[in-house]
Amino acid sequence: MKRLIGWSLAATGLTIAIVAILVWRAFTPPNPLQPTSTAFTLDNVTVINPGDSRRERQRITVNSETIQSIAPASAPASGALQTYSGMYVLPGLADMHAHLPPKNPLKLSSYFLLLNLAYGVTSIRDAGDLDDTSLNGRREAAADGYPSPRVFPCGPFVSAGARKWANTVILESPADADKVAATLKANGSHCLKAYDGLTLAMVDALREATRKHGLRMIGHVPEGLTYEKALIPDTQHLMGVTDPADQKPDHRLALTQGWDRVDDARLEAIVKATKQSGIANTPTLVYDQQILRLEKYDEARRSPEALLLPRVFRDVVWNPKEGIPGYRNMTPAEFDGVRFAQDKKLRLTRMLYEAGTQLYLGTDVQQPFTSPGISLHQEMRQFAKSGIPTEAIWKLATSDAGKSLGLTGLGTLAAGAPADFLIFRNDPTKDLAALDSLEAVVAQGRLYTKASIDAKIAEYQAHYSGFIVDRLSVVLGRAALRKISATDSH
Repeated sequence: MKRLIGWSLAATGLTIAIVAILVWRAFTPPNPLQPTSTAFTLDNVTVINPGDSRRERQRITVNSETIQSIAPASAPASGALQTYSGMYVLPGLADMHAHLPPKNPLKLSSYFLLLNLAYGVTSIRDAGDLDDTSLNGRREAAADGYPSPRVFPCGPFVSAGARKWANTVILESPADADKVAATLKANGSHCLKAYDGLTLAMVDALREATRKHGLRMIGHVPEGLTYEKALIPDTQHLMGVTDPADQKPDHRLALTQGWDRVDDARLEAIVKATKQSGIANTPTLVYDQQILRLEKYDEARRSPEALLLPRVFRDVVWNPKEGIPGYRNMTPAEFDGVRFAQDKKLRLTRMLYEAGTQLYLGTDVQQPFTSPGISLHQEMRQFAKSGIPTEAIWKLATSDAGKSLGLTGLGTLAAGAPADFLIFRNDPTKDLAALDSLEAVVAQGRLYTKASIDAKIAEYQAHYSGFIVDRLSVVLGRAALRKISATDSH
């Protein structure tokens, strides 16, 4: 009998081990995409620095992750990369409000990074690590050889009062601001994300502390404050424009409430305050556009942006009945509110541009139907819809963003600049439709063909559609949402 029990236990242990191995292998992502080249020359290309210069028949030499030289091409293109002869080269794009995925069994980090590159996004500002695992996931993916945009992290959220996200630093008083900024700087953060609950004195103290410690300050306008009172140096989502009294107590759909009461005088006051203070704005216009997709959910879940990500996003996380709590069961009146907000934000964005104030393009990736990479193209089209010229949009998304991110030469094409650029068949500064003519992406000096990126994306999609990963991810996603729902009604 003891022998039978021993055999039974051994068999059970072996079965568990085999299942564990199968699950582990099922969740292991595809191997890293390898670059076509890391030291190369492009001949007979048109080099475009949006809003600055356009040079035809140029030769670009890249080595050691840097543009070594740009000079007139002296001979017809030859060699392995001659296929790019006659094409257009532009700086890589920057998403100035992104969120990387948490580090979890799905192992989404390397895929999110690849999707950004697939759409020419070679720099992202991570506007808050929700649970203090996202940046670790990104670092591990890069260490394992997965291609990646440059990441400029804000790290934790900085709030006062109730803690909304796990990775939040709670400010008890304005006197804490200096220590918080110093710690973020020491930990490698590029920026500080001011969030909800802060008093005006706290905001003022954080502004001074970030200036002192060499951090960029971005953030929300806290509840109860207005845009011109808070003067967040890089205000996100055009927050603070509406009257705080128009916010519902539960702050549901806070980014779209009250815009129907914003009149011309209020828009002009915002432009005046922005010019006088010199602050910047990252409007994230794509947010409103994609929230409206929930109104036609069955159509939205079949959209290109939805199909890029694993099924758990479109069927669970973005489900209008059981998904993110703040977007569940939206009413017709709430969708109308989003439309009011969208129209006013488009108009205000155009007014801010015409007044010469600083704008950046960001997406708030992972909000409903807002997927990495493709959402920045959608944001560019929203800027165009507002009336901003195409080449100006490119400038905002490249050299202007690069100056804010603080890496010398980022967002420009010049000798000595970082080798982050894009190769197009057609000129996308003339027509944003040419974004679809992307042929290759150079990220940190490594050249990846669009065809090879697309093939790797197909591998990831097959991986996430696998029986074990697909089913378990849906189960885990629903469990996570139940946990969120128990503690957060908005």
